[in-house]
Amino acid sequence: MNRFQRAVVALSAALAAVAVLTFTSNVWPAHATGTSTAHPSLHTAARFTVIPVARDWTDGLDLTKINGTRNAAYQLTYLQAIPDGQGLVIRGKLHAFEATGAVQGTTVQGKPVPLNYPGVRSVLAIHAAQGAPAWGDFRLQVHYPPSLRGHELQLTFFVSSAKDGSRQNVLKIRIPIPGRPPVTHRASVTMDR
Repeated sequence: MNRFQRAVVALSAALAAVAVLTFTSNVWPAHATGTSTAHPSLHTAARFTVIPVARDWTDGLDLTKINGTRNAAYQLTYLQAIPDGQGLVIRGKLHAFEATGAVQGTTVQGKPVPLNYPGVRSVLAIHAAQGAPAWGDFRLQVHYPPSLRGHELQLTFFVSSAKDGSRQNVLKIRIPIPGRPPVTHRASVTMDR
């Protein structure tokens, strides 16, 4: 085996070790990022930008002045509650190949939330008016289940890689949903002795 072949084998082994470390421990290696940090595709609460909403936010909220509402692919510009109280409208701009992105809804605990209630889809496609290199406008209407009232909805915006389907340009926001959570009645039984 010559020197070039030995170098290729050593490089392949190093890349395999990095892949095993990344996928088994969900930690990026320290040499890749400068510090050891959680894999960026994980849903960690600390990485979500909390959107401050009032109790009655049907008038809308300008998102352009809130840090954490834009990245290389997304610029979220406006958030408004739907008057029926079971949904919201998000407007923004998307900079992506073929003007296509996606959003996934989850609870704070990471459980999927249907974004097309009464449907069951927790991931919705986003289609902008124009594709890259332009920024295309989009409007996304989300309908969430009544059980989410009084809790928080986490939305993860992303663009899928054309090469391997991985999530890129991930933008995470957390929206407190006004209202009281549904009352759960617990049956109690008392027995006489």
